[in-house]
Amino acid sequence: MLHPEGRRGSAGASLGVRTYWPGCSEDLTLATYLTEWLRLKEKALKPTTFARYRDHVHADLIPSFGRLLLTDLRARHITAWSEAELARGHGRTAVYRIGATFSSALSHAVHTRVIVANPCRYVLLPRAVAPERICWNPTQAAAFLRHNHAHYGDQMADLFELLLGTGMRRGESLGLHWTDVHLAERILLVRWSLTAVNNNHLASATPRPRPAGPG
Repeated sequence: MLHPEGRRGSAGASLGVRTYWPGCSEDLTLATYLTEWLRLKEKALKPTTFARYRDHVHADLIPSFGRLLLTDLRARHITAWSEAELARGHGRTAVYRIGATFSSALSHAVHTRVIVANPCRYVLLPRAVAPERICWNPTQAAAFLRHNHAHYGDQMADLFELLLGTGMRRGESLGLHWTDVHLAERILLVRWSLTAVNNNHLASATPRPRPAGPG
């Protein structure tokens, strides 16, 4: 527990700033905390999300922050890490995603009253703006299907026509069940999405919500 005069050697100690709740272990490292957070999240997350979090924690966050005490983590550490990753040539989107995983872990620490505030909150890189996606018009879609027929013998023609005709995502179309296909009513129910975890294990999950349309 941090005494009113502050813990010796910690940032803000001279001001008596408490960065964690009374009862929190002062020697809890980020490596230990992140490992336990992953264990708690494994059953709650979709397999693909958990695999991404696990990769971020073990390949990036623990090597960079693991020896630091959770109660000693400051926004400046995260800013310095982000700048160093960008300087090494890592893309902004990759750095943002790793930072977002870190922020999620630290938000859990706040919600469970391990620390008082999330150091990532105001220093996380902004999400990269995705380029605008341009939909094919009917002429372009027909040209694609003709190209597939000429060069690939229509091996996946049915799948491509399903994607073009419905706007379903690839995983949604591959996860489609016959019980969700109602030909007479011309209705498809999108209940599942097939995903690859680490490119070697297939898993079915509920589809991601679609962004709200204009208006």
